[in-house]
Amino acid sequence: MTTTAAKRCESNVCGQCAQPCVLGTLSSGLRLDLRDFPELKERHLARGDYLFHASGAFESLYAVRSGMLKVSVLTEDGREQITGFFLPGDLVGLDSVGLRQHASSAGALDDTIVCELPFALLERHGQSVPRIQAALFRMLSGQIRREQSTLLLLGSLRAEERLAQFLIDLSERGHSDHKCGSAIGMPMTREEIGSYLGLKLETVSRTLSKLHRDGVIEVVKRGVRIREINKLRMLAGLNVRPSHSVATHRYGH
Repeated sequence: MTTTAAKRCESNVCGQCAQPCVLGTLSSGLRLDLRDFPELKERHLARGDYLFHASGAFESLYAVRSGMLKVSVLTEDGREQITGFFLPGDLVGLDSVGLRQHASSAGALDDTIVCELPFALLERHGQSVPRIQAALFRMLSGQIRREQSTLLLLGSLRAEERLAQFLIDLSERGHSDHKCGSAIGMPMTREEIGSYLGLKLETVSRTLSKLHRDGVIEVVKRGVRIREINKLRMLAGLNVRPSHSVATHRYGH
């Protein structure tokens, strides 16, 4: 199912869901009106649907409007290795820029809506509006930094530290000022968390249970409530925050 995204995208906010849109971020301050681009399409995915597959033709980037995507590759022995989770406001497909084929696969973990942005359109307007290219470079840089953080997680941290940093990252990405909504559904399984963090399913379950017993988090149905954010930050090796800025967050897994 596809419709013209311009029906919903106004300025830098998608009118239907009242969320800041990454496409709007590209257009904000660039004097671009998204309604002028009929090439922009909205795509709806049900849980289990794939947005694209590895080795498929790379033609577009995708802005996540709602829902959740996992990005993965297949190992040599045929196992799925998850390389990232994408929330509303994220741009998917940046790892394939410069390639003719997708470098990974992206599947919906829940009912998901994305706005499709043909890369040829970006290239065409990027030549005349350099700030579009600059915005893309910033997004590419952000993804590279996130991947470097993941390498650090896998290379030097204990299981508890990995999981603590993972929970904090999801909480901050889901509740930062430029993203709407007090809660974000995160329907990933513990096995999928383990794939991303390089941990066994049993280790993920055991570590979550320990954090729950210690009162740092509360494990609830399809979710986790952070009870002691500063304790979680300490476990992750991060600086604690002033007490006035500490808030309780909830998101699912």
